Amino acid sequence: MRLDPRKTIENKRFFKHGTDYLETNIDTDKPTTDRLIANYSSSMGSRHGSKKYRDYSSNMVQQRKLQMEAEQKRYEWLQRKEKLIRKIKSPIPTRIKSFFSNAPKFTPKNIKSYVRAELSNIEQGPVSLPIYEERKKICGECPHRKFVEGYKDPLGFCTKCGCGANPRAQLTVKLKLPATSCPLNKWGESTGIYESLWGKIKYIIKRRFSHGRDL
Repeated sequence: MRLDPRKTIENKRFFKHGTDYLETNIDTDKPTTDRLIANYSSSMGSRHGSKKYRDYSSNMVQQRKLQMEAEQKRYEWLQRKEKLIRKIKSPIPTRIKSFFSNAPKFTPKNIKSYVRAELSNIEQGPVSLPIYEERKKICGECPHRKFVEGYKDPLGFCTKCGCGANPRAQLTVKLKLPATSCPLNKWGESTGIYESLWGKIKYIIKRRFSHGRDL
């Protein structure tokens, strides 16, 4: 429905070209500041706007909103997928590459030392905390260390022992083994907290019995 400007002069307001206007005088037509909005809006504008266009505008806004939500969900899904792939696949090839680029020296002496160190850990357990901290301090000040890609060990790896880059050769792991020593003779072997295999067995038995009494 179109309004006749002549019939609205007395109200100083008229509707023209889809806009609600306020007439300040006979010759000049100015739109109101609060209603200079397309009359096809679903929420604002003149009540004389077409219902067809209001519905169309509302549908377009809703579709755009759904589209933006779908795009946001897809972006978040791609981010999670990329993070998961990086977490699962990246460390494996990186560590393998680091192992071959920092390969251990497979000599009879090194193999014997490795087996002996691991057996001492099984029989005696790790070294005491004061000994570990003392070893850690000495190695932390030593320049013969290397940080290898794929590992996050704060001390890195020793470059003088010939153990190469493998998980058991990380210094924070290696320093806990009783029957291991510095290749530069800065610290030597020590006993574990159980002192022997029998000491470890006694500790386990004692712990289990004390746990049973507590129950």
